[in-house]
Amino acid sequence: GLAWVNTKPLTGRRRTTLLALRATAVALLCVLFLQPGVRLEHVTRVRNHVVMLLDASRSMALPGQDEARTQDVQAMLADQAGVIEGWREDHQVDLFAFDDHARPLADPKALPANGDATRVVAALEDVAARFQPEDLAAVVVVSDGADTGVLGEAVPGASEAPAGVTAVAARLKAPIHTLFT
Repeated sequence: GLAWVNTKPLTGRRRTTLLALRATAVALLCVLFLQPGVRLEHVTRVRNHVVMLLDASRSMALPGQDEARTQDVQAMLADQAGVIEGWREDHQVDLFAFDDHARPLADPKALPANGDATRVVAALEDVAARFQPEDLAAVVVVSDGADTGVLGEAVPGASEAPAGVTAVAARLKAPIHTLFT
């Protein structure tokens, strides 16, 4: 009301201009009251890991479907190269050979078959020790299934998994997939 009274002696055009300027000033004060700001963030996306555990025990040198089981694994990896490359778009794919323990494997073509044991749970424990649970997307175990460790000692048909298996699975907090040759 007071803003309108003060503009009575002015002409219509000046009155409108003055009222528009006053309204703009009030609007700017309201905006300043809200304290606008710009926040710039630099987000770096860290890729998590898909771990492939490849059995390197002597049982993998036994005949498989075509040749030795290690060669069957190498052929499977070559056939699934597109899938693995797809994983690499979103994840770091880490290859490990395992027998009684897991060790990094640079080239699956150099997969040895000379280990004295197949201990899947020990290999999974090695993976759990190497990676934080939030860093793992999945673990893929490729083996002939002839485990000589905790899994091999499990009672067939038991309703529960051995305690070591459930403990390492809980530590990993990632899906564990198995492929048998």
